[in-house]
Amino acid sequence: LKDIVIPEKKDLFQLNWNKGITSGKKFYFSSLLNCNESHKISAMISTKPLPDESNWVVTISLNDESDDFIRYDHLDNVVHEIRTPLHGVLGMIETLNDTKLDSSQKECVKYLKFSADALYQTINYLLDISKIECGMWQLIINTFCLYKLAKDLINSYKYAVEGKNIEMRLEYNISKSNTKYYGDGPRLRQIISNLLSNSIKYTEMGTITLRISFSETNDVDVEMARFEIIDTGKGISEDSLHKLFEAFTQIDDTQRRRFNGTGLGLYLCKKLVTIMKGEIGVETRFGIGSTFWFSVPLKISSETILKDKNKNHLDVIPVQRRVFRVLVVEDNPINLKVIMKMLEKMGIHKEIAHNGKECLEKTSDMQFDIILMDCNMPIMDGFETTREIRKNGGLNHCTPIIAVTASSTNDIKHRCLNSGMNDILIKPISFHQIMEKIKKWLPIDADHF
Repeated sequence: LKDIVIPEKKDLFQLNWNKGITSGKKFYFSSLLNCNESHKISAMISTKPLPDESNWVVTISLNDESDDFIRYDHLDNVVHEIRTPLHGVLGMIETLNDTKLDSSQKECVKYLKFSADALYQTINYLLDISKIECGMWQLIINTFCLYKLAKDLINSYKYAVEGKNIEMRLEYNISKSNTKYYGDGPRLRQIISNLLSNSIKYTEMGTITLRISFSETNDVDVEMARFEIIDTGKGISEDSLHKLFEAFTQIDDTQRRRFNGTGLGLYLCKKLVTIMKGEIGVETRFGIGSTFWFSVPLKISSETILKDKNKNHLDVIPVQRRVFRVLVVEDNPINLKVIMKMLEKMGIHKEIAHNGKECLEKTSDMQFDIILMDCNMPIMDGFETTREIRKNGGLNHCTPIIAVTASSTNDIKHRCLNSGMNDILIKPISFHQIMEKIKKWLPIDADHF
């Protein structure tokens, strides 16, 4: 590799290489190919240890488009710096909502949350699109229940139509409600969610229906799933359809100029559907309504959801509740306050450590049920702290450790899991998200909270 680095930069390259090996972080350098001195390229080097840390996996990207990777990395750093304070904003809004407020204060909090959610959605759009356009996007294939995904989505959007005379509907073949599929469930949910939000924005009254149907393919194990979001809104004029799925564009007709937005939602939907080897489109009648649709192939899983027909006849054995102890390792005082308020709401006993060194002192003397570990901290970061906890074989050698980070890159996820962490929470964190993680890793029943 050093053969393609221009001579005056070899020392700098060696220095960065050594840093990359020890830190696991990416670094970039520019060089000239010896075979063509006029052809300038960029290189991205990233390293990560194997689980036993005896060897390292080194990834080297050399191409003319590496500037895209550099831009994405810079954007991810900026997004990280935005998500961290946004976690404090959204968390405090949730906390404020749980207090006694008069009608005027409730309205102010409602607008605060609406604005913060809009900001959060925008930065996620930018990061996702940047990741796709520089070729860093990967689908995460898991088994999921499509019916449950759709039902939960429709129920979650009912609050969004409060104040509007809109009925949310789901049309789904009930005979397939127990069927599971292989696919990227979270990204499928993201596409449907974007299209539902779009319909709600432009529909004042009537109905919004999510219709899901299936058709056979040449592969007996694969079905073509068609998703239709049908609204009774204003519809779209014919001369606006050609630019509907372009980036940073919005419908320009008079009826829609009063609605804000980045013009990225539909563009992102098209990108995601294309990655899933599907198609997306729209059918509309101006003044009557629109049907946004997309179709993607889904492989049928051999798993089934077992219905417990006798659940009402099961003997219920009462379990004595105990107080669970959670250690929160966080250096940001606002984020710490938010997480502590959430745990307090769940009735969980909490301890605090402001950095990795304090965490090691706490974990050497006291056993915890869960450790919430911030990744970026002074003195000792979350990765090194976790490795020390796992290596020491003390009281918390097997305690579930959940990373708390504002970065959503695959590199960070790999570093978290390779250091010994069990799961990840991406800031900003809602009460529902942290509660679901706690329930996942603690031996508690669903009614504990």
